Amino acid sequence: MLQRELLPNLPLVASLARLGLDVAGPFNRVSQARTWIESNRPDAAVLDIALWDGTSFDLADELQRREVPFLFYTSWDDLAAIPLELREMPFLEKPVHLALVAKLLSKMIADGQVIETRREDDQNLPEDQ
Repeated sequence: MLQRELLPNLPLVASLARLGLDVAGPFNRVSQARTWIESNRPDAAVLDIALWDGTSFDLADELQRREVPFLFYTSWDDLAAIPLELREMPFLEKPVHLALVAKLLSKMIADGQVIETRREDDQNLPEDQ
């Protein structure tokens, strides 16, 4: 898990752990995540876009090359700045219900990369406690 701000994303880590998923990170620098994936292969990844040491686009490209499913979970609002080859990846804009992130990530692990966008009715889910 690669997220710029660690503390606000701890509920997501807890939500994923409740599903029985082991979470690596969260990392808040692309360099930390890159170092980790040099010797590990995640089942899937959750990426923020703007990190303390740059954007996660190069890491996303590397995950694609390795055929590791991933989704963007971010408050990044400049969609035009996302490279064309990454625009079809799942993109969940913060804040979004943590159950939706966990559900999509679980599906990605089970089925491989999933290209899916947020449905309008998913926006009305209550927030996790």
